[in-house]
Amino acid sequence: MPIGYKVVENTNRTLFSCSAFGRRLVYKIEKWTRPITGDGPLTLFKTMIEAYIFIDNRLGCNHTNFLIRKCEYIPSRTITVWFNVNNHYYINNRLKHMGLPNNTVFASAIKIL
Repeated sequence: MPIGYKVVENTNRTLFSCSAFGRRLVYKIEKWTRPITGDGPLTLFKTMIEAYIFIDNRLGCNHTNFLIRKCEYIPSRTITVWFNVNNHYYINNRLKHMGLPNNTVFASAIKIL
C-alpha cells in the first residue's frame, strides 16, 4: 500500500480534514476514510515537506491545530478536485488556485497510521 502524508485539523482530539470548503471529514487512526458521497477524491501529499508547504501557503500562519499524519492510501484514477454543496458542483483541476502543490496525491481512501 502506498504511503503519504495527510494534513488534518486536531480539534478536541478529533482529526478533521482541513478542507477550505467547509465540508469536513473525520479521520480515525487505523480506519479507512472515503470521500463524502458525490464529492471528488481525497488529497494528500507524497512527502512531509509538501504537507508543510500546504500548511504554510494555504492555511496561513495560525496552524497550531494542524497535524501532519503518515497514512496509507488507495490511489484515485480521478485527478480533479470537486465537491458538492446543496447540489451545486464546484470543480477545480488547476491545483495552484487551491493552494495545492503540484505533487498533490489524489486518493479514493486514506487510512491514518
